Amino acid sequence: MPTNYEAIGRCKVLDDEIAKLMRTRSSKLSALSVQLESTAEYQSMRFTVPSVNTEAFRNEIKEIDTINELLREKAQEHNEWADAAEVSRITFE
Repeated sequence: MPTNYEAIGRCKVLDDEIAKLMRTRSSKLSALSVQLESTAEYQSMRFTVPSVNTEAFRNEIKEIDTINELLREKAQEHNEWADAAEVSRITFE
């Protein structure tokens, strides 16, 4: 079978996009974790009942969900080209 340079190129570009999205998602998850931990610590103070603005948390989670969807799409597209490019398929768990 001849080398399919188009498939190889597409997989390479998709791999790079997936890696960037994964770094972004990881960063957002880490930041959200810090925000949640900080809020939890503040909640444990005696004689204080602070309000919690969960809207910011929901917005962050929506952004993470959007990134997850993009990752699924990019992984699916990568897998459509993987056999022709003779590269491993991506498993999205």
